[in-house]
Amino acid sequence: MIIKLQKLYPHQGYLTARARDYQVAKCIKAKQDLYFDFHDKIMTIPYKQLKSRIIEKSEPFQSMFNPNQTYRTYGFKWSADKVMTKEEELMRFSRLCL
Repeated sequence: MIIKLQKLYPHQGYLTARARDYQVAKCIKAKQDLYFDFHDKIMTIPYKQLKSRIIEKSEPFQSMFNPNQTYRTYGFKWSADKVMTKEEELMRFSRLCL
């Protein structure tokens, strides 16, 4: 699942990316990694690490669309994936071919 972020949130000296609890649960159930996209920078969280990488949980929010439903947001420490240089991509490709 890819979540396109509009902003990052400060939390105890870190920037965090937030996802709703049902989005995280859906990734875990489907065994899918969670991707955050913020200004063309991507952060990947493998589905097996989703629970362990949560650094903050919000109080329950009331859904605007269903008054009987609530959700929480989970914060994950923001760290964009390292972008490989062309040389690194070539080295990785050559190792895979050998």
